[in-house]
Parts: sequence; structure tokens; C-alpha cells
Amino acid sequence: MENIQITSEGIQKNLRKVKSYDAICEYIWNRFDASRSRKK
Repeated sequence: MENIQITSEGIQKNLRKVKSYDAICEYIWNRFDASRSRKK
């Protein structure tokens, strides 16, 4: 696995690889997971 630098440059470099629709889908699924875990 590639090491990621936790700097503003490192974050920007790695976020360039992420498509906006992938980020939106991840956000939506995280919301579903959070809602489901609260109901238990």
C-alpha cells in the first residue's frame, strides 16, 4: 500500500484521483451506515 503524506500537498495530490461522483456515493453510503447503526 502506498504511503500518504498528511500535508495539504499530499491531500490535494491524492484527492485528484477521486471522481466527484465516487465521493458523493461514498457520502450517501456512509449516511445509510450511520443511520443503520443508530437503530440497533
